[in-house]
Amino acid sequence: MGPTPGRRRLAALALALGAQANKRPNLLLALVDDLGSGDVQYNDPAMVTPELNQLAQDGVILDRFYAAATCTPARAALMTGRLGIRTGMQDSVIHATEPRGVPLDEVFLGEKLQSAGYRTAMVGKWHLGFHEAAYTPLKRGFEKWYGIFPGGGSHTGHFSVSQPFSARGGTDVTWSGFNLWDNDAPSADNKSPTHTTHLYTAKAKEYIEAFEAAAPAYAAPPRKTPRKLSSRDPWFLYLSYQAVHDPVEVGDAKYVTDTNCKSLDAPRAELCGMVAEVDDGLKTIRLTLEANNAWDRTLLVVASDNGGVPAHGSSNYGLRGEKAQYYEGGVRVPLVVSGGYVNKQARGRRLQSLTHVTDLHATFLHLAQYQPRAEDKALDGVDLAPHLFGDAPPPRDEILINMNSAHFGEAGALIVGDFKYATNAEPSEAGIYAHVRKALAKGSAPLENLVAAARDEVVGATTPTLFNIAKNPNERTDCDTEDIEESCDLYAHPAYVEVREAMERRWAQYRSEMVESTFAWADDGPLADPALFDGMWAPWRDKVGPRATYSGLASAGEAELVAAPRATPGSSMMVTTVAVGLLSFVLGASLSRWKRPRHAYLPIAEDY
Repeated sequence: MGPTPGRRRLAALALALGAQANKRPNLLLALVDDLGSGDVQYNDPAMVTPELNQLAQDGVILDRFYAAATCTPARAALMTGRLGIRTGMQDSVIHATEPRGVPLDEVFLGEKLQSAGYRTAMVGKWHLGFHEAAYTPLKRGFEKWYGIFPGGGSHTGHFSVSQPFSARGGTDVTWSGFNLWDNDAPSADNKSPTHTTHLYTAKAKEYIEAFEAAAPAYAAPPRKTPRKLSSRDPWFLYLSYQAVHDPVEVGDAKYVTDTNCKSLDAPRAELCGMVAEVDDGLKTIRLTLEANNAWDRTLLVVASDNGGVPAHGSSNYGLRGEKAQYYEGGVRVPLVVSGGYVNKQARGRRLQSLTHVTDLHATFLHLAQYQPRAEDKALDGVDLAPHLFGDAPPPRDEILINMNSAHFGEAGALIVGDFKYATNAEPSEAGIYAHVRKALAKGSAPLENLVAAARDEVVGATTPTLFNIAKNPNERTDCDTEDIEESCDLYAHPAYVEVREAMERRWAQYRSEMVESTFAWADDGPLADPALFDGMWAPWRDKVGPRATYSGLASAGEAELVAAPRATPGSSMMVTTVAVGLLSFVLGASLSRWKRPRHAYLPIAEDY
């Protein structure tokens, strides 16, 4: 008697996943910051991403992958597998002086994979909170860590700049400090002129080699024999590139002058060079995996956290909008699933399936054969593996991309089937910040009134939209075709009342499930000043650990702190800022003869 249809399907799925049922792949996630959908060569031939193109040919492209409009909400959704409305991380990014992070009762991806027997490491940009050490990578599932806590900074000077929400003493205060950490100590690379992309790639290579060296020897099978995975412990590496986030800085002129990038106008030429550097980093990662006979055992995912910024040279592939907006250009981003673990049947596919950043979390857990624990919370992500690597249908037809709280006018977007509903698609977070800061400096009204006034001035009245996103992915509103779904905002169209009402009911349901936002228009100001921590951005509310020396400041009021004796009274913050800036200038000037980008590094840019 032959196998039953059910057993045949299970066997086929196991084959499609490219591994024996009891074997688990290494998981490597490379997240590129602010990479627009038009910044990859397979969408724009003028760009220079040959490695990513090859990875795509050897893997799967997801053309309808959605993240979030800005960094922190996307990264929080990735690490938790849950929507921002469930975790309180729906609003904006974490500013370097904010005493907040992803709540500690949320279990991170690294923690879950550790419990499943995975080795774990993280390299690059964190941006999920660091006011206390408990919120940092070494405490949230990563045994190795190298990178920066804040949201950005100089790629070659290795410092970050931030500003509190309110001006102190009628002045517009900024804070500056070095940002690179190596596990629990400041990195010596803070004084190196090497670009972050090259530093992060080198450290990722080091971690991969260490993981592989710690495991039993593995001999790759001959090509003509069935591939089997080794019995070594698998690992998870989260490689979070700081590029191509501003400031637009190219580490080596050759990535512009010796490539097609030189044919582009500035600033796209500089951004093209940054992308090419990341692409070269991905090549190094692949070669490292191959040299350690780990390629066949590894699933490599390359993605972006939000849309690109055209003012910095980025492109969103003709889609409307950009980073910080809920039009497609702000939230629909590149994603490639590759690595030797991808089965031959799946390679070279380009899918239009609806997918979300939370799905990566769920998929990694499935591939790791993770067994849920009591402390785990329900996931919003779904497992993509049967669809990616087999012939299972798309696992979803609905995505809540994000929904902001009232702080930002409940801006967000929802997709159900072919239709996309959005409200306040242009929340203009940076503009709201600027207005609130100016008003707070005058101190003339309660905070909630100032925020409401700023939101009304910048965002205006609620402006819902409704598009058939399958027919009108560019969200056109010119209505110049016979088929109105191809070029019209359908929100007010009488023929789409039922669709609109159904979408608004679903939107209201999500709103009713929203937990309170962690964002509070509050910051610790001088308490977080890097001048207090040997010039480093560091946890400033800790009472134990390497920063215990400063524990007294955590409970001190701002007035007490300002009045307290300091190593450089009255001017330490300014001295640190100037010193770091001068160091960056000197080091940057020695990099190459390449003309430095003209884009100013604004304090707000670190956090935005």
